[in-house]
Amino acid sequence: MVRTVFKHDLSLRVGIIGLGTMGQRMLESMNGHTEFDVRYAWDMNVLQCRKVWSSYPKIQFPRSADELVSFDDIDLIYIATPPSTHVEYSELALEMGKPILCEKPLAVDMQDARSLVEDARLSGLPNAVNFSYATGPIYTALRNALATGLIGDPLKVEIKLQFTEWPRSWQKNAAGWLAYRKEGGFVREVFSHFAYLTSKLLGVPVVNNSMVIYPDEPSLAESRVFTQMSTGNIPVTLEGGVGEVREECLTWTLMGTKQTYRIVNWSNLETQRGRRWEPVSLDAWSNAPNQLDSVAAMIRGEHHELPNFEAALRIQQLIERILR
Repeated sequence: MVRTVFKHDLSLRVGIIGLGTMGQRMLESMNGHTEFDVRYAWDMNVLQCRKVWSSYPKIQFPRSADELVSFDDIDLIYIATPPSTHVEYSELALEMGKPILCEKPLAVDMQDARSLVEDARLSGLPNAVNFSYATGPIYTALRNALATGLIGDPLKVEIKLQFTEWPRSWQKNAAGWLAYRKEGGFVREVFSHFAYLTSKLLGVPVVNNSMVIYPDEPSLAESRVFTQMSTGNIPVTLEGGVGEVREECLTWTLMGTKQTYRIVNWSNLETQRGRRWEPVSLDAWSNAPNQLDSVAAMIRGEHHELPNFEAALRIQQLIERILR
């Protein structure tokens, strides 16, 4: 049973742990959403805190994450730190009775991840992980295309991820850990979103075989991967690499007996009936709940479609099998 922790009619009061790229993006999004009031933020980098304070002077900056989670006037803790710290900060929040929205993955150690999932379950507190396609117009359009038979019978899913460099230029300074095998790499960082979308629409894939190529430097993350999976009788393939193209290109393709749909570079949905790809209008789904709408629903005890920690663990298990 999920505990009821929201007891007022005001905006949801938020504390943010981690003010890197994702933390600042979420802060900006929450600041523009009527349901949220970011009151506290903390990062171990004092310069980051000062930078954020200059743009958001009403936010208070506690001395530590422990102090932040201890405040009574917080309805949600958002965690956007490197993966190796997710368990520590999530456990702090659970101990203080605070609902959590966390970036993926849950942990860098699978046993730690399982323990966190169990602790979250026992707490009864709302918890969710921020996968991009858990909500929103693209997910809603694809779900509708499957439910109404527009796609026909699903035949195959192909996921292709090509990067000119990894980490990407805008990530290098703020998130250097992405370069390393311990907690980074494009499979964990990017494929995980498409893995969750596939799982939600068709079921969690099973890894049949996987080939992963790493750089000569043993600490660095994967440079190429080719994985064959399946969900039920539907093949799912992942092909990804770094340094082979002039432009980054990310595609998720669902082939069906009637139509084929694909996502291109995160935000473009296209369909193919013959030889030509045509854009899919998302106007009909523009009012579909987005991530923050769904977070607000979660805290208020209403229906939402965000993945909880247990669902996120299944995606982490899939990814670690690919990289094993």
